[in-house]
Formats: sequence, structure tokens, C-alpha cells
Amino acid sequence: MKIKLSNHSPIQSFALLSIPLSCVLLQYKAAMSTYGLILLTLVALMLSIGAKFFSADMDFVKMLAVFAVQQLVAYILFKSNFTAIINILLTMFLTGVIVSVFSEGYIERESLYRYLKAFSIIVTAVIYLQAVMIVVFQRTVSPIMLLPQSAADAANWSRNAYRPSGFFSEPQTYCSMILPICVLAAYKKDFKLLVYLSLGILLAGSSLGIIMVALLWATILFTSSTNKNTKIGIVALILLGIVIFLTVPALKVPREKLYSVFSGFFAYSSGQMVDQYSYSSYLRLVKGWITYFEEPFLPQIVGVGFNNFANFMRNSGLTFSWNQIWSSSASSVAYFSSASGIFLEGGIFSAAAYIIYMVKNWKRSNSLGKTLLLMIILQSFATQMFFNSLFIFNILIFYIYGDKKFKRINFIVQH
Repeated sequence: MKIKLSNHSPIQSFALLSIPLSCVLLQYKAAMSTYGLILLTLVALMLSIGAKFFSADMDFVKMLAVFAVQQLVAYILFKSNFTAIINILLTMFLTGVIVSVFSEGYIERESLYRYLKAFSIIVTAVIYLQAVMIVVFQRTVSPIMLLPQSAADAANWSRNAYRPSGFFSEPQTYCSMILPICVLAAYKKDFKLLVYLSLGILLAGSSLGIIMVALLWATILFTSSTNKNTKIGIVALILLGIVIFLTVPALKVPREKLYSVFSGFFAYSSGQMVDQYSYSSYLRLVKGWITYFEEPFLPQIVGVGFNNFANFMRNSGLTFSWNQIWSSSASSVAYFSSASGIFLEGGIFSAAAYIIYMVKNWKRSNSLGKTLLLMIILQSFATQMFFNSLFIFNILIFYIYGDKKFKRINFIVQH
């Protein structure tokens, strides 16, 4: 896999480099933001120097306005965390600025792909090395923390496990960050890179990542214009991957996690989880929807406010059917997937605004953009990625490569 990085002006090169770097830096908190979000915002401002006006995505602006009003109402009704409200709205605002600027044509796509390719090869090589430590030397590994964090945040990086995560706080974060690069590789028919990254996702053992990359390979097989011999090779690779996944002892953990995705749906009726992985799958896939439909009418409509569910439970005294598994004081009590969480925390109007935004994105983007967007939507049903580091990186790649023909609202810039 030969990689040649094109020559650009210093600002262009820095802008290109900032995108793969943000993939890692978005994980690190800095005051009310993250280092990655701050970096991307600074780059967006640098790229906008000299512009007569700032052009924003009208659909994004409308969604942000709905969220701002809804969060104010939740604050009044349910005493939600004002700092959390400011934090999410600031993150949404900065994300809107970033994607609007980066989609203006400042970023040369072919060059960016080469930067992303080089980045993905390096971070996945670390996944391979940690996998060797696990399989050959029977040693646990921990995430590699590159920047100092508070004691509470550093705890996310101190877990030892028999699953590699490299420069990411957990294996699933690695998988979710690498998936859009896998999609780009698939559309460019860069199958060597795609195989390399797919194996990295398999070694990381994230059931969500494995399912997503399997769907991507299935899409290539059934819908792409690749020739017959290439498709035969893809079928052989898929079959080989299935055999490896089902038989290699080192992949026992991801196998059990994948099985748990299905058992987690059905085990709850008896109040018993099959194993620790079905327990985790129920937490991610089912719990949020049960919670929403067991809520009273008013919080269903208004939403309880972002990062305010635990506080809402304490103040209201409400209990839910899952309290037989988790007490109201458990740390996981407020964990929901983004698909259900937006209804719980944002209410019906914010959820509707977000759905309309995503539908319009779908209608106005090319086939590559639709695939990138589908990956975001599907992942949101199994993990938290509403305007966090995973969402920001994925939606940024979508805006750059999706050719979205969105309506713009222009803001005059005074010089």
C-alpha cells in the first residue's frame, strides 16, 4: 500500500492533517470541549480568513434552534443541568461551523483520503501489535493515553483487557472511527486497505464494528460494479473471515459479544441475562426504548434534558421495570443508545428535528454520502454517538465526501 501525500500550502496541509488527528484528539476533554473539537474549530477559522460571508447549512441551523428551545423548556420543568445544556449546544454550534466550512471546497478529497489512509494504517498497526501481545504472550493490554486527563476521565484509559484498542479509549471507539475510512476504501476499490482495516476491527472484538463492516462487505458484493473475479475473491474472503471468527480461540470474546446482541433482546422477559455480554447488549439496545415508553406523558413530549436522566429519576421518584437489574444509583442508569436517548433527553420535537435533518441529508447526498450516513444511523441504535466524538468525526467525513446539496444561510462577515 503506497501512500503519497500531495504538496499543499501550509494552511491546506494543516487542515488535511487536522482531520485524521481529530479522530484521536476528539476523545480528550479540554474544559467544556475536547482538544479535537478545538483543533477543528481553529482550522475552520483559519480557512475562513478573508471570506466575505460565512455560509451555514440551513437544515443544521433549524435543528440547533429546536434543540435550544427544547433544552430551555427542560431546564425550567425538570431542573436539568444548565452546564450540560450549554455544553451540548456549544458542541452542536461548533460542529455546525466546522462541517459548513469544511464542505465549502477547501479540502481536496484525494489528498485527504491519502492522509486518512496513512493514519488508519498506523493506528491499526497498533491494534495488530496489541493483538499479538494478547494471543502470543497471553497478556492484557490497555488503551494508550497520549494526553493528560483528569482522574475521572483517565479512568476510561486505565482498563486492562484481552481486547486491543490502541490509541482509543475502547475497542468500539476504534471501530466507529475507522468505519468511515473503510467506506471510503470500499468506494475507491482500495481492497487491500479494506481487508487490513476489517481484520483490525475483527481483532478489536467490537460486535457493533464487526456487524457494520460485514454489512459493508455485503454491500460491495451485491451492489457494486466490481468485476466477477473480484466478487469471487470477496466471497472467498468473507467465508475465510467467518471460519476464522468461529474457530480461532483468540476471538472467543468477540464471538460471545456478537451472540449476545441477539440474546440480549429476549433474555430480559425473565429478568435474567444469559451472560455479561447479553447484559451489555440489553443496556445498549433495549433499555432506552423501554424507559421512554414507561415515562409519563410530559417528559415523553418535552424530554428531560441532556445528561439529566439520573437527576430526573431522583427528583421524580420514578422507577422502571429494569430497576430489578439496575438500581437508581447505578452508574449505568443513564446509559442509552443515541436513537432512544434523543427521545428521552430531547423529547419528541428534538427527535423529530434530528430525524428531519438526517432524512434531508440522505435525500441530498450521493451514494457514498448515503453509505456514510447509514453507518451513523445504524450505529446510533447500539451506542452513544449523539454529537460526541464519534458523531463529529463521522458527520465531518460525510459533509466532505457526500456532495450534499444543502440550502445555505449566509452570515455577512465584517472586515
